[in-house]
Amino acid sequence: MKIISHGAVIMTLLAMKRNIPFEQSHTIEVDNASPIEFSIEELEGIRERL
Repeated sequence: MKIISHGAVIMTLLAMKRNIPFEQSHTIEVDNASPIEFSIEELEGIRERL
């Protein structure tokens, strides 16, 4: 699945994937236009935690 989004959204998803507290999500570095992969299962798990 491909998600095209603002960096803050990607940082939040990565924080949830890595079990990093939301308050620290801004510390995750995301390169501009770099592909980041999430499995359907990972995204479903994140959705359940929201």
